[in-house]
Amino acid sequence: AVRAACSNRSASGVFRVSTQSAATCTAKLVETDVSEFHTLTGLFQPILHIVLLIWKNSRYYNELPRLVTLLRQVCNAVIQQVSQFVSGESIFELIENEESAKAVVKLKSAITVCTKLKQQYMESRAMANDECPQRPWSVPANAIFTRLDACLERLRDVLYFTTTQMQFVKLERMEDGIGGTKGKTLTTSVQQIYADFVSHVTVIKSVDYDIMDLDRKEFDEAFYAFRTTIKELERRLGSVITQGFDDSPTVTGKFKLFDSFDSLITRPLIADELEKKHAELIDAYAADVAATERLFLANHEAPPIANNLPPIAGALTWCRGLMETFCISRTSSP
Repeated sequence: AVRAACSNRSASGVFRVSTQSAATCTAKLVETDVSEFHTLTGLFQPILHIVLLIWKNSRYYNELPRLVTLLRQVCNAVIQQVSQFVSGESIFELIENEESAKAVVKLKSAITVCTKLKQQYMESRAMANDECPQRPWSVPANAIFTRLDACLERLRDVLYFTTTQMQFVKLERMEDGIGGTKGKTLTTSVQQIYADFVSHVTVIKSVDYDIMDLDRKEFDEAFYAFRTTIKELERRLGSVITQGFDDSPTVTGKFKLFDSFDSLITRPLIADELEKKHAELIDAYAADVAATERLFLANHEAPPIANNLPPIAGALTWCRGLMETFCISRTSSP
């Protein structure tokens, strides 16, 4: 519609239409309901196209400082929407209600929207440079997106906090604890790790400001302290899992140990600690397979049959028992 209107106007007319449309679209960014946050990406291309029209047709507004100002206003409108969509209060509320997965989805959606704006700018800049080679958009991206980049960094920090909360909270639900001769001691260590984790989470939750407020720089210090603590807890937890692995006498027991910690074993420091155990686990599994194969070959012609079963049913029951050994291992694989 904007292009059609511009085709019959002078350059100054195009400029007036463009600036009015730019203001309208920027206002639309701000006024979009939070429930329709995901639709913001559909506004980026039209807005940047209008900015390009202004750049091509205006006699006074096609200067780099004014271009930067206009694009920063667009960024600020997006940041305002992000702060409403994923406010600190809403994130903490979801975590408190054990809906951390929803918080993760919202944070990832916000990151996608911010990233899409930057991608759309790069496409529009390439178009501007092609269509206006004498007056390219030669502004460094960091001059435009300083505040948006800060918003992205904050979103990623909060996402890290939320996913860490989702993973560590599973330590509280380890009802059976860790088995083996060292099980009681290792289970106590896990409980202490979780207690330490909760105390540091409480520090973040108890701040007296919105964690998505980019002007509150003290969050950076609080998050740095939290992340440092988490790394130490990961090292301790990796040590506990390693000891439990070494103490487990069977392959199935080792797999179940990994299952009990679920996605925690994928955290970088814990994964590094367990990497050396992968070869041991494969070797142990291969040894079990070889032992079962020897057992089958030695007895398949005259398998041991329970007294209360007929020959065919007894033989099938024996074979099923051998198969279930590997079914347990496969379904327990991390």
